[in-house]
Amino acid sequence: MIYRILTVEDYPSYNALRGMALDVVPEAFGSTNQEEIPHRKNRFESNVTHQESFIMGAFDDEALVGMVGFLKLEKIKIQHKGIIWGMFVKPHIQGRGIGSKLMKNTLEKAAQINHLQQINLDVNAENQAAIRLYEKMGFIAFGREKNALFVNNKMYDTILMSKIIK
Repeated sequence: MIYRILTVEDYPSYNALRGMALDVVPEAFGSTNQEEIPHRKNRFESNVTHQESFIMGAFDDEALVGMVGFLKLEKIKIQHKGIIWGMFVKPHIQGRGIGSKLMKNTLEKAAQINHLQQINLDVNAENQAAIRLYEKMGFIAFGREKNALFVNNKMYDTILMSKIIK
């Protein structure tokens, strides 16, 4: 498995994996595939060309099988924070430590960013495997948003988590 930052050339692989993520586990993400498609390429390019934001990918040979995004906030009063978003590993290879390595590599890269002191994320409260992974990486739950997502006629709570890195 190779872990690296995605580049503009990785868009076709990213597009396919992101679409799969939104369709396979819609309760894990705040947007749908349909509403994201018109803007996905521009947002992807913005992330991968931004100096302090990136998307980490896990590649099995040439195939992108997992990813996680990092966004550094830019407004003056919150520029000390970043956000983890879009964590996904293809279902047939989950449980092999790929998510852990993606997060480890993402946190190491993020820690190199000037003035970054805190990283936040949110996770579906029913996704115990993801919550355990984030806790293993040093994230601490600090809140719960009730009914954060409404998917397929069901409400889902979100656990808000944070990690202080400096």
